Amino acid sequence: MHRDPRFLALLDTIPVLIWSTDREGNWIYANRVWVEFTGSSAAAELGRGWTERIHPEDEPVRAAAIATHVAACEPFRLELRMRRRDGQWRWMLCSGVPRVDAEGAFIGFIGSSTDISEMRDAELQRRRDMDEKAAVMQELHHRVKNNAQVFASLLSVQASRASDPAVKAALRVAAARAATMAFAQQQIWDAGSSARFDLGALVRRLVRAQAVRGIDVEVQAPSKLFVPLATAVPLGLIVHELLTNALQHGFPSGGAGRVDILLERLSPSDLQVAVGDNGVGMDETAQEGGARSAGLTIVRSLARQLGAALTTQVSGGTTISLVLPCPVLD
Repeated sequence: MHRDPRFLALLDTIPVLIWSTDREGNWIYANRVWVEFTGSSAAAELGRGWTERIHPEDEPVRAAAIATHVAACEPFRLELRMRRRDGQWRWMLCSGVPRVDAEGAFIGFIGSSTDISEMRDAELQRRRDMDEKAAVMQELHHRVKNNAQVFASLLSVQASRASDPAVKAALRVAAARAATMAFAQQQIWDAGSSARFDLGALVRRLVRAQAVRGIDVEVQAPSKLFVPLATAVPLGLIVHELLTNALQHGFPSGGAGRVDILLERLSPSDLQVAVGDNGVGMDETAQEGGARSAGLTIVRSLARQLGAALTTQVSGGTTISLVLPCPVLD
């Protein structure tokens, strides 16, 4: 190793533990910071003396790793515990690179050891916090989903017992809305992320739950259409309301029909959602917010929350579409 006094003095000022070995792994140098860390003398650390500072559980791993890197003459990085001068075990990140002579022959390692105990403690705490958060989120998910399902079931029971057709219909619609919330909550959990949400998957699930004999419902959407969670749930409710309106009011005489649901990006920042049917067409009273337009009232309210532009087209059926700001999520 270079023995220039100025070079050695420079190594003593570096705020990490600097060391150097010969080709057999014996220490031939330890800087001042190393000596201050161990509370020993430089002479006591030379040779194999420094290995007495290593935790007994880590020494076999260290010895095997060093032997492997010496044989390959390659750099190494490993974490191990070392005893500080006050007796505390500290986690150290040890990094070494080969030294070679003028002919390129391996003559040892030069490296550093950095105390990373606080960093490891912080990482362990972060993992514990994440585990606790995941447990809380799982419990919250189950409670919200189960409560929504129970609420939907209670409404369905009440609907089955109601004698007034209008009350029965209103209770069934409310039960369907509660079920939609449960669907959305399950989809959130299945996605495994609170940052983005597959809107297409939710809409396809809603369609399967609202199948009506004789009415074909088609969903046109990319295989993956990720949107923010805060956007996905209101959009899911909007699609549910529009699909329910189309199925209930678009084909009053029964028979065959078709409903198309379109989810597409108009630009990287704009999303379009449209639900159209080939039924009888929406009457003017419903379009203007009449008595039969409770679902549309919900749709308009949610659209305002999303900053969406809502349009209605009645021609050979009814198509209601909205365009809203929604950035692309990778």
